[in-house]
Amino acid sequence: MPAETRYMRWDLHLVNGLRAFKLGLENTTTYAFVEVYYEGSSAAYYDIEIAVRHADGTETELLPWTQFAYRDVSGEGFQTYSFNCPETNLSPTDAVVVRLRTRNTGGSDTAAFITEQLGAGKLPAATWTFHVYTYCYRAPDGSEAAIYWGDAAHNTRVENFTWTPPVAVAPRLNPAILARSRALKRP
Repeated sequence: MPAETRYMRWDLHLVNGLRAFKLGLENTTTYAFVEVYYEGSSAAYYDIEIAVRHADGTETELLPWTQFAYRDVSGEGFQTYSFNCPETNLSPTDAVVVRLRTRNTGGSDTAAFITEQLGAGKLPAATWTFHVYTYCYRAPDGSEAAIYWGDAAHNTRVENFTWTPPVAVAPRLNPAILARSRALKRP
């Protein structure tokens, strides 16, 4: 049962009809970000959404949009969020998608990250720990809210991302063939 650290990477791929940043096993060396400005003073809010994305492009929600952090003063750095993933059966062609959103009074901006098709049979119940690099600038005449990822300094990631391979089903033997086989072995 793999328990992985998955990194939000700056490069994109297309999985199950969704073009999104990679949620991969290795980090990249270039950072990326989403940000929103406001012409006034505003706190910054950070949200997360998690789903299983199926081969036909539909999604099964694991976590609806949830605020995991905020900053009401200027600052930056990692903020941590623990997600109790429920046990979820998967098809081998399923992938997991994580969306991160930053927002303030001026609006919002979102980035989506998706795994490859996992080839998994299940997401067991486990606690995933997200470390998200957030930024807030707040002044009377303008403010900014941002999320960064992709390089060593901004290695936004999820730890203990756990999944299990599909259970191999033993072939079932036809009783009639078994009986014939036994009959042929008799002297």
